Amino acid sequence: MFKNLDAFKVSASSRTELDMSPYLGENAVLQLAPATGANPNFQNAFMKMTAKVRKDLARDKVDAESLDMIRDIQRELYGRFVIVGWSGVEGEPGGEGVDDDGLVPYSRGNAQKLCRALPNELFDMLTVKAGNSESFYPEDEVLPPTPEELDELAGN
Repeated sequence: MFKNLDAFKVSASSRTELDMSPYLGENAVLQLAPATGANPNFQNAFMKMTAKVRKDLARDKVDAESLDMIRDIQRELYGRFVIVGWSGVEGEPGGEGVDDDGLVPYSRGNAQKLCRALPNELFDMLTVKAGNSESFYPEDEVLPPTPEELDELAGN
């Protein structure tokens, strides 16, 4: 009866892309796994690493230091479990690990270095995209209907 909802199941193997042009390069795109319960490796590590901070938050002990701790944990885990590939990511010319074309090859270690180096505002773009299950839905299931499709749906 509700098989149509299968299109909205997000799993650890689900992927989405985040265009990081021009921040990380002219054609920089990150491939992301979900940063949700659909990705148990991420979720389990996040829950274990944030247990103390979450207890403090539950006791209304919210402060900038707690939020910084959570962001630092996210930076570590996104590099390990969320960024699963990339293309077009440029590095500092002549910098360590940068190839002859000025690109940084994807590796888990390089993803962790990138997460540590991203300014908060750019890192937040990453967390918003990967933390939103809707980002992993099939594109045609998310887009609003065109005017023609609306007419068809209305029977016109």
